[in-house]
Amino acid sequence: MVENHAERNQEDQRSPEEILMQSKYKAHRPMTPVEASDEIISIFCELHGGMEAAMPMIAYQFRKANVDFTNPSKEGLKKVAEGLVKVTEFLKGKSIAEKEEKRFNHVIKMISI
Repeated sequence: MVENHAERNQEDQRSPEEILMQSKYKAHRPMTPVEASDEIISIFCELHGGMEAAMPMIAYQFRKANVDFTNPSKEGLKKVAEGLVKVTEFLKGKSIAEKEEKRFNHVIKMISI
């Protein structure tokens, strides 16, 4: 238990740049829209204090873009990602938002239709 807590604290010390450089899907293989959505959500949550803090913002962006959370399309994820980048720019600054946008665009390009 102590090790997990220490690991979690170490992860919390990562910079936004370090978070944006990591990926759950390290293999350069095509993703489904659901996998891409999971990756975008994961990145955004890590940047914004975890799932509890970030999910309301994410859910709002899905509703705003009229995208089905459980069955997103590639085009729908583009709209959601644009909204999330705007939130990040407001909360974290333009530099972090630009890096997040590049990461999200890479994830979306990996979607196989």
